[in-house]
Amino acid sequence: MPTRIVIANLDCEYDFARMRCPGPHKAIPRRVATAIALASTSLAVFVRPGDALWTMAQLPPNPESQVELLSGERNMLNGFDEFLYWGQSEDAPHPQPENTQENGSWQESLWHLHCAPEIAADANDRRFSLNVTSSEEYRLPGTTLIEGMPELDHYIASAPLGVGDAWVAKVPFSASARDRVSRHGRLLQGEMRVRTERLLTRFGALLVEPWVPRVADYGVCGIVGQAMSGSCLFAPHRLYSDNTGVFRGIRIADSEVESELGPEFFRELNATAHAVATSLFEIGYRGPFGVVSFVYSDRAGNRRLQSLCEINARISFGLVARAHAELSESDSFDFSLQ
Repeated sequence: MPTRIVIANLDCEYDFARMRCPGPHKAIPRRVATAIALASTSLAVFVRPGDALWTMAQLPPNPESQVELLSGERNMLNGFDEFLYWGQSEDAPHPQPENTQENGSWQESLWHLHCAPEIAADANDRRFSLNVTSSEEYRLPGTTLIEGMPELDHYIASAPLGVGDAWVAKVPFSASARDRVSRHGRLLQGEMRVRTERLLTRFGALLVEPWVPRVADYGVCGIVGQAMSGSCLFAPHRLYSDNTGVFRGIRIADSEVESELGPEFFRELNATAHAVATSLFEIGYRGPFGVVSFVYSDRAGNRRLQSLCEINARISFGLVARAHAELSESDSFDFSLQ
């Protein structure tokens, strides 16, 4: 019987929404759960032979794998000694945090850093990111929180929007660009208005911002330790997303990405990630996190940096890609779910 298990709950944002938002919240469709389960197998990079990996849907056994695949109810997974979560949500076992050796590998430290699911929910809430201190120069102008349709109507009627009056409204908890409204124009009518009203009812608030022409997406991953001195940040990596913001892939190539960003944006991206780590530590969060950022063109055609697009207080594919790059002992590594 394995004593360690990776819980690949890539749906953790749904759990956080159930904890913090009015609802009702729908179950994930079976086809989506199966796709997520297939993506989850990449987390095997964090396990040792004989460990177990829990996935959202049952997958066919792989006779070549040294990892035992499990599925089913997460609240039944109490017979293990060590746990590694994608996200520290409510319906999984939560052992007490353990002291970790600062000279151990960062992959092993992930197994020993835990926090209460209530703290993890707060950390993953998009409203939390609004309170993280970072340079105003590198924040997208016009981002605001709305809690009702009159507020939204006023915003899209009067706020500076993106090119072509483009804007996007995001729910407090979501992954891979799910549950959002992206539109052009200063009137919201018809079916899309009905959908937006339903999202407001389910989630209680929306984060609204201009939709700007993105030049490139970036991420910074880190780990918040039991002490701030035991925390770490990794070098920025390149993110690949489609036109709607859905994740497609990652490139780990530290010197290449630093050169691509340029010294000013590189410094600001690292400063923002440090500010995020500090803010997470202060609310009691312990464990992995990622910061999503992007470079865009403003209305004058200037290259600008949005250094804090969102915070993912969980494992992310940036960390998965980093672990695979280190395993392959390569200076560059391309990761994709395709």
